[in-house]
Amino acid sequence: MQDLVANPSGGQQAKDDCFANFSDSALLGANSTCPNVICDPKVPPAPANVLGKCSYYVWRYADFIRRHRGCKHTPPDYYMNYGFKYCTTFSLEVRPKLSPAGQIWLDNARMLLQVYMEKGLASNPAIERDNDKFKTFAFKTHPDAYWNAGFHDISLKDKLTVVQTPAFKEWLDKETWQQAYDMAMKEAKQYTRDAVDAARQKGEEAVDAAKQKGEEAIDAAIDAALRAAKNAATDKLNEVIDGFLNDIPVPHF
Repeated sequence: MQDLVANPSGGQQAKDDCFANFSDSALLGANSTCPNVICDPKVPPAPANVLGKCSYYVWRYADFIRRHRGCKHTPPDYYMNYGFKYCTTFSLEVRPKLSPAGQIWLDNARMLLQVYMEKGLASNPAIERDNDKFKTFAFKTHPDAYWNAGFHDISLKDKLTVVQTPAFKEWLDKETWQQAYDMAMKEAKQYTRDAVDAARQKGEEAVDAAKQKGEEAIDAAIDAALRAAKNAATDKLNEVIDGFLNDIPVPHF
């Protein structure tokens, strides 16, 4: 049965007739032909009180529904099937298992995931109406969010706790294998940079130590030379004094 909406004259009109009056360049509000159809492409910024919380995804889902009533558009699957689902899983099940530093990382990553999503929606609102493109866009923000939140700096134990959770493994579908690879590459590059920096630091420390030893050796040699010269001068002076005294005639009484 064809889905219908009421028209202003009180009769019935197929929704498909209404959709013919909408275009991506003019999708705002209801038109005179279909007053019950609202298709608002303007994506408002999320309120500050939901950013950094799992309720952010619920708000985004509900906001889409509010702006698209009676039209063909449906909310992106990502909001509830990925964003909200895994946000709650990691917040309630994984976070308690992390160290304090790991918990800070998780909180920061959760915030950055949403901040990057907000930036993407602001720069390209139309992507919200394309489910596949939106999912790809959202997943591409994950590596930067995790990395910039400080993933490299948390302990190996925390990293293993994160990647070994069933939720994380379930999350690794075809979209997230690339995400995991990107994270691994970032981690490998950082470890390489750390190794180079550590080697450079050790080298600089060795040079400084050698320099210090060299300076100490020079100082010691100078001190020894000065002592030897002083002793030689003292001995020579004593010889002169002894000779002078020997040349003085001793009076006889």
